[in-house]
Amino acid sequence: MWKDKDVLLRVEDLSRVFYRENGRELWACKNISFSLQKGETLAIVGESGSGKSTLMKLIMRMLPVTSGAIYFKNRDWLALSGGELRKARQGMQMVFQHPIAACDPRMNVSHIICEPLRNYRQVGKLEGQQIARQLLEQVGLDESFLRRYPHEMSGGQCQRVAIARALVLEPDLLICDEATSALDMSVQDGIAKLLVRLQKERGVSYLFVCHDIALAQSISHRMLVMHDGQVVEVLPSKQWREASNPYTKKLIEASL
Repeated sequence: MWKDKDVLLRVEDLSRVFYRENGRELWACKNISFSLQKGETLAIVGESGSGKSTLMKLIMRMLPVTSGAIYFKNRDWLALSGGELRKARQGMQMVFQHPIAACDPRMNVSHIICEPLRNYRQVGKLEGQQIARQLLEQVGLDESFLRRYPHEMSGGQCQRVAIARALVLEPDLLICDEATSALDMSVQDGIAKLLVRLQKERGVSYLFVCHDIALAQSISHRMLVMHDGQVVEVLPSKQWREASNPYTKKLIEASL
């Protein structure tokens, strides 16, 4: 049973509204509330257009919030700015949907992994290579990948490098925004198992955005189901077949 002191992230009545050219409102996210515990994986599930990615961008502060509150590590996340926000961002990192596009084609793997370190502090070449080598090993790649460039790797290998880069600052929270949906099914399974193993080893928490409810339940502790910008159901992943909301049942039927 999770305890209040274990809460890493708390979202309260979070909303984001866009305005169409005719002035009409479009609520991409509306009154969303949930919490994420330390060492927990919460899957955010829903079809395209349900508001999943917008929610992640709000949490990452890539989009301004219309209303609501976010607390990360017991701090008012939306009140942080400037250097204070920059420093706090080390604790929250993101893995994107398209791994090759997320990697600079001019950088080799060693530079890609160590780029966040260079952004926050000076890292010597030898120290950086040692850190990159250790992280590559953790994500299941050998040191020969240090000299490779994104175009020389498969999508699954690039995503493992992207995960290594996201982990280099030792974050408390990793946001995986459709991190497996652009990969083949067999590769998806390998990445999912990798994330589970890394969580056991590092104690990192995940927000795992996914449209495949079967994949979501296999990797998460709980699932939050979104539809039309709102939360329709939150349920333990082991009890996913006991969903009560009609929309959740529709997603389950589509995955079987």
